[in-house]
Amino acid sequence: MGATHATVNIRNPANPEKFWEGLFLVDTGAIDCLVPRNHLESIGLQAKGQRTYELGDGSEVQMDITTGDIEL
Repeated sequence: MGATHATVNIRNPANPEKFWEGLFLVDTGAIDCLVPRNHLESIGLQAKGQRTYELGDGSEVQMDITTGDIEL
């Protein structure tokens, strides 16, 4: 069984003309979407805070977070 991917647009809600389109791996158990910082910054999105995530090996990593509109 292969992985499912979807083409997704991440849009800046304050400036909807600015968006980035990418191919995402679909994870039905995921709560958040991870997008490389350079793509978010290119559409004018900046970090609003940080969140700690637990990785599969049990280690923790802090990542900057922001919000944007996601279009599937």
